[in-house]
Amino acid sequence: MRTRSLILSVVFALVGGGLTLVVLSGHAPSGAPRNDETERVLVPVRAIAVGDTPRVGQTVQFHVRDADTAHEDLQLLLDAQQLKEAPLGAMLFTCNGRGARLFKDGRNDVQTIRDRLGDLPLAGFFAAGEIGPIGGRCFVHGHTAALALIRTAGA
Repeated sequence: MRTRSLILSVVFALVGGGLTLVVLSGHAPSGAPRNDETERVLVPVRAIAVGDTPRVGQTVQFHVRDADTAHEDLQLLLDAQQLKEAPLGAMLFTCNGRGARLFKDGRNDVQTIRDRLGDLPLAGFFAAGEIGPIGGRCFVHGHTAALALIRTAGA
């Protein structure tokens, strides 16, 4: 019992510092490890409640939110978009857990998009859950930024 209490104490402390649970979906195409996951908030309530129902045998991982890695992930995804026709505009839907809560400057995602794709028209809002695809299916994500790029037909 003492070990269980110690483990829960450590987990509760980490949750306050940004610990989340990542559920690997198994729906992404091979070679896309960063896109094969949904991040779930952990809620400490004398136990650990997870905002999802993982299947028996499904892989889960604990992650700690990290501004540097979140910034790097966005840069990598945007770099691939530079190989295509420049977008006419974009819509950005960012989790409340990002912005000033994760980054020193609440404009990090917008600035990163403009640094990579130019000064395009950009609209959006902060949300408490973002909808985005993994392997052709849509999921509600947490602590993410969902970006829709607008291009001409056939681009």
